[in-house]
Formats: sequence, structure tokens, C-alpha cells
Amino acid sequence: MVEVDFLQTGIKLGSGEIDVAYRLLERNGDRWLVSVEAKGRRERIWVPQVARAAQALWTTVTTGTAAGTLGVRGVIPFAIKIVGDSVVHTVEFDPNGGAQLAVVSEATIKLEPGVEGIN
Repeated sequence: MVEVDFLQTGIKLGSGEIDVAYRLLERNGDRWLVSVEAKGRRERIWVPQVARAAQALWTTVTTGTAAGTLGVRGVIPFAIKIVGDSVVHTVEFDPNGGAQLAVVSEATIKLEPGVEGIN
């Protein structure tokens, strides 16, 4: 990716809510949206919820007033969960997985310097 653009937080859609949305630009010019589900330490990542939010964003982009204006190839489902003080666990899912999302990558990241509020 050569560019990451923050789009919006707290997007309420008919069949899902997206905590954060980003637009990615690849070196070859392809654009993707990222639908992020954010979870606190006591919450769990629920894959059907991540899938539903990504699908709702894709439906909005392909059938709503934004159709064609973003020129995106698809939506990448993504989840991030706080697991410790300034430590997050991230999970990226296959954008072509539909309701049966497959994990593409995951990592646990320690933020340095620490970030207030991530605990």
C-alpha cells in the first residue's frame, strides 16, 4: 500500500455498524476499503459481526449514492482488540470470504511509546 486515508468512525448501516473505515491505495492504483471492528479488552472478536459490517459497507458503496465515486475493488474486513496496556491484537480477513471469513494475517502489537486509553 502506498496510501492510507481515514474516512470515518461510527458508521451506522442497515445491517451493520463499522467502527472505523479507511481507504487504501495500492502501488498499481487499485483502491480498497477497510472495515474495522474495534474491541475493548473484555470484548471478543465475533467473526460474523466483522463479516456483516464489511458486507454492509460493500453494499452501500456498490448500490448507494457513493457507487462508483470511490472506485474500490472491495472491502477488507479487519478487527483490532485491546489485549493489554498499549498492546493490541489485529486480525485481517480475506476480502472475498463472504460470511465465512478466513484469516489472512494476525499480529499482536506493542505500541511504543505507550498510548493513553489503550489499556
